[in-house]
Amino acid sequence: MHLRFLNPLVLLLLPALTQAQNCNPGIPETTPDNRFDVHMDAVVVDNSTGLIWSRCMLGQPWDGKTCAPPKAVATFRDWAGAINSVSRITLAGFDDWRLPTLKELRTLVEQRCKEPSINSRIFPETSPAPFWTLDSYLDNHEYAWRISFDDGNENADLKFINSYRVRMVRGQMKPQISIEDVIKLEPVAMDSDELRKERLQLRKLWQDGIHDITNPDIIKLQNPDESMSGFTRNQWGRVDWVSALQSGEIIPKTGYDNDQPMLELELDILLKDTGQMDYVKFPHKQHSQWLACSNCHTRLFPYKAGVVNIRMDDVLNGKYCGMCHGKVAFSPMLCERCHSVPKQSPVKIAE
Repeated sequence: MHLRFLNPLVLLLLPALTQAQNCNPGIPETTPDNRFDVHMDAVVVDNSTGLIWSRCMLGQPWDGKTCAPPKAVATFRDWAGAINSVSRITLAGFDDWRLPTLKELRTLVEQRCKEPSINSRIFPETSPAPFWTLDSYLDNHEYAWRISFDDGNENADLKFINSYRVRMVRGQMKPQISIEDVIKLEPVAMDSDELRKERLQLRKLWQDGIHDITNPDIIKLQNPDESMSGFTRNQWGRVDWVSALQSGEIIPKTGYDNDQPMLELELDILLKDTGQMDYVKFPHKQHSQWLACSNCHTRLFPYKAGVVNIRMDDVLNGKYCGMCHGKVAFSPMLCERCHSVPKQSPVKIAE
């Protein structure tokens, strides 16, 4: 398969950033205002960590009072581009800005808020989208960690395919002891075999950015490496779920207590409102082979064509197709996986 990479991946389709933030007043603030010293020159000091942050995203101008809406293409970089761009920035008289580590960027996640999951008074007009960190994934350095400020989700994605936003930082983080620090400690002689095994298992689960290691039931789960060890992989080393399904490595069931086959639907849908991109073909068969209709209809998609306006920024922020893609299915940044029908294609597909 030949991939055509767009720079910056057709993010021209993204609209303005402003939207209603959703916060739960019943949850205590994790990044209260009094933790920060705000400066009028678009920087803020986090007194808890000692770090100095840019209040605006990279490429987003400061108008003297707030972060002004930017042009979409100005705020997105691939991982290497993010590092290079930040190294050339001078802000508030400082030229030692850098990309934050995963641990540093994690301190800005406001746990009680979503869309975006950040203190929007301190960091105004923040996009509820993924932000790069400096940290590469330990098992595969072609991947780097990012945090989505839609809900604070962490994941490692390919550096050269994905284009995400950037929050600049400078300074050194104050020493802090956390559960992550304890888990990352190498086993010592006084550890029992059982404790050593548990700590190493938790350490690996913590690194994938998905599992909640504070949940006491986490060690009861089957290790992901073990459960998926025999699955077919794609060219990037991730599980190719469709191939695994078609080869019989995965056999979905319609329920816990029966072996009835899934109801497959042979229907391809063609989406033509794609701007300059090729058309999108949605194949019902590959989805209905392991998902019931109720997974998508009608909470996500009504049973009527043309009702839902699917935009790329919605998908990137975890809505519609983004409910699965980028999480448990292939990344929505792989353009040709969806934009697979040339605009002059003679193939007849339902619209």
